[in-house]
Amino acid sequence: MFLDYKGEFSKKCINDLHNLSHMHGECISKNSINFSDLFGKEPKNINIKIEKFANILSGIHEMFTTCENLDSLFPEHPCKELIELLLQIKDSFQSLPHDMYPPINNSFFRFISLVSSKYFDNNLLMEAIFFIIRNLSMLEFNPGLIPIFQNYSIFLNSSRSTIQSYFLSSTRNYLLDEPFFMIFTNSDLLPDIINILNTSGNVDILKIIFDLFSVYINQCFSFLEDEKIQIDLIFPNLQLILETTMIYLSSCERTELLPSIFCVVSLLFPRNDLNNLHESINTIKKTLLDIAKNNKNYNIEKLFQNFLENNNPEIFLASAKLFHDFWPDSKLFNETLFYQKYKNIIEDDSFAFAGIFVERNIGNHDDIVVVSIGLLTMLISDHYLQIKENSFLQFLLDMVEKCSFSVKKYICKFLTAFLTYSTVNDRRELTNELTINLLIDTIESHEIDNILDIATTLILMKNDDPDFWNEIIEVNNIRTILEEIVLNDEDKNLTLLVQGLLTL
Repeated sequence: MFLDYKGEFSKKCINDLHNLSHMHGECISKNSINFSDLFGKEPKNINIKIEKFANILSGIHEMFTTCENLDSLFPEHPCKELIELLLQIKDSFQSLPHDMYPPINNSFFRFISLVSSKYFDNNLLMEAIFFIIRNLSMLEFNPGLIPIFQNYSIFLNSSRSTIQSYFLSSTRNYLLDEPFFMIFTNSDLLPDIINILNTSGNVDILKIIFDLFSVYINQCFSFLEDEKIQIDLIFPNLQLILETTMIYLSSCERTELLPSIFCVVSLLFPRNDLNNLHESINTIKKTLLDIAKNNKNYNIEKLFQNFLENNNPEIFLASAKLFHDFWPDSKLFNETLFYQKYKNIIEDDSFAFAGIFVERNIGNHDDIVVVSIGLLTMLISDHYLQIKENSFLQFLLDMVEKCSFSVKKYICKFLTAFLTYSTVNDRRELTNELTINLLIDTIESHEIDNILDIATTLILMKNDDPDFWNEIIEVNNIRTILEEIVLNDEDKNLTLLVQGLLTL
């Protein structure tokens, strides 16, 4: 199919690639292999263009498979000509649809097998190679990459941050592939990556490393659940990630890294609301949490106390959520100042998300109020008395008349959760025109999740105190409102709940 390049490849290869044209009646730029030209924003016939590109790749693949090494392809200036070829492919990659990645994958890794270690110290060449590897790493790990990863220290410790970044991103992505996961687990790559974490000041690289930790942890538990791996093989790595993350977290001054670090912590420790995990996964998570609690070098409770005292409301809320997930009975949740901080955030209109943990609707105070109320609602089951003593329900009810409906419906969720854990007498005291109107307004919003929540709470309260709540439901016409909603809605759960409520 392709030209015979014997003996003169260095002079003709790139020139001929530049001048490939008129395939399927369409012309490719004669000045460069501008693959991006094949895929404009609105291609007329994407199938023809994909076929054309596949033909080009097939030709490149044929060139690579007919030689024994790169020196025979480029006898005069191998690095210079290779870099020129690779940079053209690299620059065009972002314009390619993902449909083209498999044929590129097949051809490119044949080429990789020809790259001997003597080229590994050429930064421009390796930067181009790892850029392409990073993009192809969404596919299965190709065995042709084994020589590259066997020499990982060259790239991991490269003086060019782009090569480090591309290498780490590729490693993170390939962890989703079982063969590479096993190679990684049985190698010294993790400790060497941790060395980079402890010495690098590049925030982008640090984020990639913590994201890599998260992917690895998820894969460990996934393979463990599928019985593809033994605890003894993965536990040392998980403990190493725990130790590294806790030490880093204790001295972290880069707030932009906290979301990635918090994600690692949330994956390592058991969650208060998730008890249906595989037994071996629960065992590992509980063991890791015990290690963290008992290691004086971490002092995890003090560590999170510092985060909860942080003046940034976004950091405070994220820390409260994470800490409650794995340590709901900590004494920190008994502190009056903890609950006062929630009140300050809700009351102060100047507080809003700044884009650390939440990117959407930055600057909208309602968003941070909604998240605050949602987290307080989550705390009720474990800390009802503290929330009651801090008069939080009345504090929120005082906001109802002036707040938006998006906030009001979260106050209603807080109300129903609070009523669920209240005594019969407390429920009676809390039932007044304001609370009843809040329930009715939320029902009439026709948002099914909220109605289900209210109906469930009403059933519970009717069971405990039937005479009182039957009268409340009848006098306030709640029965009729719910019946009308059921008639106009097909949600089976709602129908069953409302029918149960009305027949009690």
